[in-house]
Amino acid sequence: MEEQYDLDDVDHSETDASIQTSSRGVLPVEESTEKTVSQLTPTRLRWDLSDLDDDILESAWLLEIVWYLEDHPPWYHRLDTDRRFEYEGLVAFDDIRLTDDKSESESAASRTKQRKLHRNHGAVVNRTLEEHGEDFEAGTVEFADGAEVSYTFEVLGDGQFRYTIDGEAFDLGGEVND
Repeated sequence: MEEQYDLDDVDHSETDASIQTSSRGVLPVEESTEKTVSQLTPTRLRWDLSDLDDDILESAWLLEIVWYLEDHPPWYHRLDTDRRFEYEGLVAFDDIRLTDDKSESESAASRTKQRKLHRNHGAVVNRTLEEHGEDFEAGTVEFADGAEVSYTFEVLGDGQFRYTIDGEAFDLGGEVND
């Protein structure tokens, strides 16, 4: 029989971020890298779990989302309890999904990156091709505010390609290898 845990059983005061204790024993905790989201902007977050052991993935029972305002990180409150910040407003986490389809995840992340670049810099006004070959292309994208961002596009084979923009790589098309 699979063990069930209640949220109330977990001791969140544990200081080691990789372990939390409960009345049923020690629970492993995995944390993603920190994600930054602009205010008032719908954003799709993703976390690639392919590096986690299968045992951990199969025994997962809780997804906990911790958020804070960028200019008021959690450590800020621990330094001086007189400087506590009370947030008034709404935070919505909507349409939370899990997928093991890496190509779907990469495609969504690529679209999110494009939207973020357009939101921060405006429309693309120029694309400069600096290098190209049969299976490779590299250049610069210029946005309306004058910002320039480098990009590369390379064909990996079997209908797959890697698109890198502003230092962030996305493996797209076909079945994406882990």
